[in-house]
Amino acid sequence: HVARLLFECVHFYGLRSELDDESLYHGLDERQIFHDTFIKFDCVCSTTTSFHLALSHCYGKGLVLKMNTNRVSSSRHFDCRWLSDYSTEYERLFVQTEFELESIINMATVTDYEWYLQALNVMKTMMNGVCLRRNLTDDR
Repeated sequence: HVARLLFECVHFYGLRSELDDESLYHGLDERQIFHDTFIKFDCVCSTTTSFHLALSHCYGKGLVLKMNTNRVSSSRHFDCRWLSDYSTEYERLFVQTEFELESIINMATVTDYEWYLQALNVMKTMMNGVCLRRNLTDDR
């Protein structure tokens, strides 16, 4: 019953994710292998807008995922700041949401895979016959 209530809370009372300039971060405490530049969480996914907070969840050996939802779909999230004892965590809950991976930071080797993911996304977009909706050199 809790899963259904969380689903309803996010999808009926949550905010539409319009985070064009804001990336979301998710810390993993162990390394994972991803088979695509898009990742779908069918369960509840807690994210934050703070890189440093996500970094604290990977304990120096895991991964920090930098993600965006806006380029994939119009997903909804529930802003938990007003409920949390730690409002500085900027926590946002997503349920059954697909994210585009912007970067994967491996903390064990201190490696940022952003350029590789951008190249894979460009090739994937070209193969699918879709126009790029953003300039990859905006902030470089």
